[in-house]
Amino acid sequence: MSPGGSPARRDERRWAGPSMAWAVSLAAAMVGSAAPAEGGGGEEAAPRPAVRDHDQDGYCAQGARCPPGLDRGDCDDGDPATHPDAVEVAYDAIDQDCDGEDLMDVDGDGFRAVQVGGPDCDDLDEGVNPSNPDDGDGDGVDDDCDGEVDEDAPPPDPWGCATAGGPPARAWAAIMLPWAWVLGRRMARGRTLARRRGVGVRGADAG
Repeated sequence: MSPGGSPARRDERRWAGPSMAWAVSLAAAMVGSAAPAEGGGGEEAAPRPAVRDHDQDGYCAQGARCPPGLDRGDCDDGDPATHPDAVEVAYDAIDQDCDGEDLMDVDGDGFRAVQVGGPDCDDLDEGVNPSNPDDGDGDGVDDDCDGEVDEDAPPPDPWGCATAGGPPARAWAAIMLPWAWVLGRRMARGRTLARRRGVGVRGADAG
């Protein structure tokens, strides 16, 4: 027999080499695809969001990866006036400071302003809201936001008897005036009677 074996054996060895290499490559690819992603659990790791600060206000968009020097929490990365340190504008339906809501209670009394459908008729005065009684102090303010002004005010006091700190001079005048009138009437009547009696006596003496 010739070196290398018969022609059939030489052909078998010639095809066996490439076939084996192809099988090994296929097995390695299958093992690599079945390996768990880094991070464990057998699940593919979710891609991390890209670093974003499109409006260049110094704040990353919410959920984005922030490099050093940038703060996270920009709820509108397309508006440089909207970020966690922005000044909130009331009643405009925009959350400028990214706290989750618009400013609808400026005076902080717990009641939303009428401008946004709330019951607070003066959102700049915490003493004016539906929970405060109308003090009736005559200031012309609807303290309880019920649509009526000073409805609890006392009746008019022309003599000033309700003045704080005790009855003033007008109050004393109001008390003493009726008595002075009665006393004056009695004194006038007495003088009239005295004159009449005096006239009668002088007339009798003259006769």
